[in-house]
Amino acid sequence: MNLTPSHWLPGYTATESAVSIPLSALPGLSAAEADASTGDIRKVARALFAALHAAYLGEEEDARPAKMRLDRATVVDESTDTTTRAYTATFQVAVSEEDVVDEDEEEG
Repeated sequence: MNLTPSHWLPGYTATESAVSIPLSALPGLSAAEADASTGDIRKVARALFAALHAAYLGEEEDARPAKMRLDRATVVDESTDTTTRAYTATFQVAVSEEDVVDEDEEEG
């Protein structure tokens, strides 16, 4: 199982002070939409959630994290010609540490 951020978001890099995700890892998001001063955070969030969900579904079921799920629900309203899309991320969290549970830990 590959849980590295760069596997799920190609080109992802991180330093001690910054995380960088290239536009190419977020299909459908333009540079103008992602601009830090004039962009639209809703479009950035939608693109990020969609990219993570697509990467999750792109993994074989037995290679997906067992202690994390990424789900998407879509509702189409034909009367208004709109779609409502909801993404849900579910994590098993260690209460004592307030951190995600290691995939290697036994479920119990």
